Amino acid sequence: MEVAWQQMQLVVKTPKSEGGAPRRPEIGGSQSSPLRKFDDAANDSVQIEGTNFAATFSRPAGTLTSLVYDGREMLASDKKVAQASRLPNVSGPSAISIYPAAGETPALLSGPILQVYRAPTDNDKGFGKWLAGDWKRAGLDQVERHVDSFQVTQTKSNEVRVTVIATSTATDGAFVHRVIWTVRGDGSLDLDNEFEPSGKLPPLPRIGVVMRVASAFENFRWHGRGRGRIIPIANAAPTWAFGRARWPGNTFRT
Repeated sequence: MEVAWQQMQLVVKTPKSEGGAPRRPEIGGSQSSPLRKFDDAANDSVQIEGTNFAATFSRPAGTLTSLVYDGREMLASDKKVAQASRLPNVSGPSAISIYPAAGETPALLSGPILQVYRAPTDNDKGFGKWLAGDWKRAGLDQVERHVDSFQVTQTKSNEVRVTVIATSTATDGAFVHRVIWTVRGDGSLDLDNEFEPSGKLPPLPRIGVVMRVASAFENFRWHGRGRGRIIPIANAAPTWAFGRARWPGNTFRT
């Protein structure tokens, strides 16, 4: 299996702080800017506000549901998302089915949540359809997510930590997802993820998080080889020369 065939040095100048360490960009204020934490009992959520930004976390959804900088919403915001972020927590942990069953409406969440499935490629469907078929039989496209715990602590005047543990259950296994959000006074958010699979699971198509951003962010820009088929045969084509590429997100298909 080919892992890599070319390396290129990117000449990037990173601003240094007085101590010599890389300096974090100031998004919504300085690193020392104080944060304010508000509990919204009506929506069972917690809002963290700083200079020119606000982050809202839903307890039943167990994730970020709104992120606003200078009055502009960064995450997708529609009725389905709003309903999903306010699902009732009647007895114990909430249960959210990320993928819809036949005839049901999906409970879409904007903030990062576990994602263990992707659209099968032609190769996944080939070779007796063993790989794509295993994913389906294991229920990786129909996982049900339960929020087990949700804690918010303000460790410093300019730092708030949100810790979430959620379990996503598939047909033949489960995934425990431990998340630590760190919200800082400069408007930055750090997200640390830990995944613990269990059960009789096939080779996973992916494991990570998925997030829905506002529809205004429709253009992708990256440093690489265009949006075509990046395989050794295609690499010889000048159309996909290495460089900065940009393309509308709604044109990407698998």
